[in-house]
Amino acid sequence: MPFVTMSRGWEDKVTSSMKLEIEAADDPQNAGTLESEYVTFELAGEEYGINVIDVIEVFRLMQMAQPPESADYLIGLFNLRGQVVPAIDMRIRLNLEPAAFTLATPIIITRINGCLVGLIVDRVSEVVTLSSDMVAEPPKTISNSKCVTGIAKAGSRLIFLLNLAGVFSDDEAQAIEQILATSQTAFI
Repeated sequence: MPFVTMSRGWEDKVTSSMKLEIEAADDPQNAGTLESEYVTFELAGEEYGINVIDVIEVFRLMQMAQPPESADYLIGLFNLRGQVVPAIDMRIRLNLEPAAFTLATPIIITRINGCLVGLIVDRVSEVVTLSSDMVAEPPKTISNSKCVTGIAKAGSRLIFLLNLAGVFSDDEAQAIEQILATSQTAFI
């Protein structure tokens, strides 16, 4: 799959997805079976998903500057059209085995707690539509996780659904905001 900027067509898809969810909610036959779309991606052979509404665009890996004394999951900062964006290695952030990057390594651009963030993943798969009856609560063994909000069963596939706001603790989010505040002028 080529990695391209997702522009107006992407926004139209989100708008139409939201319209479908509203229409489904108004239909009494669909009670309890709302549908949502998720961008799915791979990390260490497992499949993860984030709500399509949270995804701004997808890029390939680009040149980055490494901030000193930063968390191990913060791989670097890059300039995206005049905005300083932190690049987060999602393998490290989710306590998975680290992997080497290539020029084809994708970065999912999203917004977490009001800040643009790049999520480095192994591979972006597709956009899937999941009904609420396909999503189960996470098992109690990982229920303390603030970032895994559910596990979708799509045929034989299991997809870990992530809540981006839960990826960082409040202290971690503040540390990233401080790095961004001090780095903003370095890229302009």
